[in-house]
Amino acid sequence: VPFRTAFLISLISGTLSGSISSFVCAPLDIVKTRLQVQGSISPASSPQPGLGGIAGMMRQIVKREGPKGLFRGLAPTLATVPTFWGFYFPMYERFKVHYKDALDGDSSDLRKVTVHVCSAVSAGAFADCVTNPLWVIRT
Repeated sequence: VPFRTAFLISLISGTLSGSISSFVCAPLDIVKTRLQVQGSISPASSPQPGLGGIAGMMRQIVKREGPKGLFRGLAPTLATVPTFWGFYFPMYERFKVHYKDALDGDSSDLRKVTVHVCSAVSAGAFADCVTNPLWVIRT
């Protein structure tokens, strides 16, 4: 597969998977954030009545705000998460080639693990650096 084609496939796959996961996980992200805020406001020994964890919080949000309430804040998430994964996957593939070349001659299992771990860390660091301004805006 030519480099340009592989790059585009990784870019589109990363962006699409980031979009889908952001949409699917949005309700859980909202609930997590609200449970964290609730825990910081009221002592753990006296939680708000009727909220019963994740499912209870979801029911309360839908009851008070409608189903749209479960997707509040989705727009900033869709600007950051897919962008991160859109950078991550193509860079991961590039770093794999780089590290394989750098460790040429070593055919051990440790080399294979090293290539994947170093590629993942490098791609993650790159994507974090590039998307950091978006994460700052999101929070």
